[in-house]
Amino acid sequence: MNAKVTFERIESEYRRLGYNLNWGFLTCPRDKFIDPKVLLVGLNPGGGRGDGDDPTWKRQKIFSQEEGNSYLVENWGEHDSDRGHADLQLQIQGLCKFIGLDIADLASANFVPFQSPSWRELRRQAEALAFARELWCDLVSEIQPELVIGLGQQVGQELARLFGVDRLNVINSGWGAIKIRFGDTRSGGRLVVLPHLSRYRLFNHDGSENRYSAGLKVAFGLGSGALEAAE
Repeated sequence: MNAKVTFERIESEYRRLGYNLNWGFLTCPRDKFIDPKVLLVGLNPGGGRGDGDDPTWKRQKIFSQEEGNSYLVENWGEHDSDRGHADLQLQIQGLCKFIGLDIADLASANFVPFQSPSWRELRRQAEALAFARELWCDLVSEIQPELVIGLGQQVGQELARLFGVDRLNVINSGWGAIKIRFGDTRSGGRLVVLPHLSRYRLFNHDGSENRYSAGLKVAFGLGSGALEAAE
């Protein structure tokens, strides 16, 4: 990993921006960013409403999740049995099975490391994005994933710029008017931009096919289908 991408760099910006919730960057072990084949990127860590108002609350600052992939090993619920069973975790597990990837081999991260209850509620959003763009420019300078997956259009736009995607094809997801976008990266890989899976549950947990699979197969290069106009 690029030597400029460090805990200290993120922590310094966190303090400069005056945030008071958690921050988290890599949602997998750090070594998964050594020549990753598949990279998945979310926008920023969600949650934390009200926690920052409590001066005794212990804030978590997590550069990487060394216990395994966050979408499998973390507990986002209230009981031990909730580990790995939040809706978004189950969707990412299903996505990996759908494309034939062991989740243990998935490189994943948040584009903006700073937590907020929702994206709209992130204070100093423009500055946080500017920082994230510089951080990710350094991070991706040393990797060339074969497949990059973005969760949501905001992340998708950022990843398209980072990985040199000149044209995004558009296809229906099968979920109302919701679209899936995909295109070729400058290094010959593929970028797939999905609607955020915490809301749009396109995958079965076991990776089996469902009503959304046709569009997903096209986007991931696993089949053919009709495209709409490119963006």
